[in-house]
Amino acid sequence: MKVIKKIKIKQPIDKVWKIWAEEFDKAGIWMAQVDHTLQKTNGTKVEDAPMIGRVCNFTPNPDGAKAIEDIIMYDPVNYKMNLRVVAENVPIPLKQNIFESSLKKLSDNETEIVIDANIELKWNGYLLYPIIKNGFNKSYGELLEELKYFIEKGIVHPRKQKKIDAA
Repeated sequence: MKVIKKIKIKQPIDKVWKIWAEEFDKAGIWMAQVDHTLQKTNGTKVEDAPMIGRVCNFTPNPDGAKAIEDIIMYDPVNYKMNLRVVAENVPIPLKQNIFESSLKKLSDNETEIVIDANIELKWNGYLLYPIIKNGFNKSYGELLEELKYFIEKGIVHPRKQKKIDAA
């Protein structure tokens, strides 16, 4: 299953890259779906990457749903970063997701970010293919909206603020 999303952010490419890639383990600050993130401490760090990867916890429960994300390619010169994402304790029949991202400078103050997710389902996931694909389309669209909002306005998106207020 393939999901491609992109968005334009009215900020310089280096600012977008800093938040998206260099501060990769801090996405829990701005990403509404995520309760909190942790930097991975086990695994192999790829060349030039700021870290091995991150763990996105979707609930405050340490045994709850999470995504384990390893950086598998990191190219700060060309503003590209690829991840291998494996879900734990989630109801989605997902094997893995190879998630590619790239940033493109549109002008001195505008950047386009493109995400290209190659989602591999377990055999039973294909029974729910349309529902799962719609879910990923919505989820990645919201993720990019929240990133844009955070970078352009300097505050979290109202979806994230609502979760913070409810905690």
